[in-house]
Amino acid sequence: GLGPRVFSDRYWNLLPFIYRVLGIKDNVDYLMVHWRRGDQLSTRCPGEGHTTRSDREDDTVNCGTVEEFVNKINQNIKLFININKSSTNKLLTYVATNEKNDTQLKIIKSKKIKLFSDIHEGLIEKNVHLTTLEEFVIELILMCEATYVFTWGESSINRFVYNCRQANETKKLNTIINDYRGMPPKKKVS
Repeated sequence: GLGPRVFSDRYWNLLPFIYRVLGIKDNVDYLMVHWRRGDQLSTRCPGEGHTTRSDREDDTVNCGTVEEFVNKINQNIKLFININKSSTNKLLTYVATNEKNDTQLKIIKSKKIKLFSDIHEGLIEKNVHLTTLEEFVIELILMCEATYVFTWGESSINRFVYNCRQANETKKLNTIINDYRGMPPKKKVS
């Protein structure tokens, strides 16, 4: 885990329930993927407003279509994660995102990828209500605790997750940071 608790007990107490809702059991691998959207689309993505390339400009899947994003996840699973091809178990994949477009989110869900809405439904049944900030903290913890993490582009979230995973030798090797200036090179994980 994260060692000394960086987050309050409220979140840690919710975590076993959230794992059950998502179908994460002991010794079940899961992949967390961070897809930065929201302000990213208007502040960092190449477009008509940008006349020259800047170091802060993002040309990763954060600025692409949802289809490109899902394809990139699948490509990276093949490149970086050794999955027993004869296994009927598909790697549980969860996307932490600030994307609000329902059409795009439905496309992600149609690919059997989990989103916060999957957690939200379970929390409502348990009569637990979270603020947007609390949802964000839950996703941070899930990224820090995941078996594997994929991220793209420049983001303070990516840096935070990278640092919290570096404190855990096992998780450190399973952190794939893509296209991030100044981050370690990609490594194949097992």
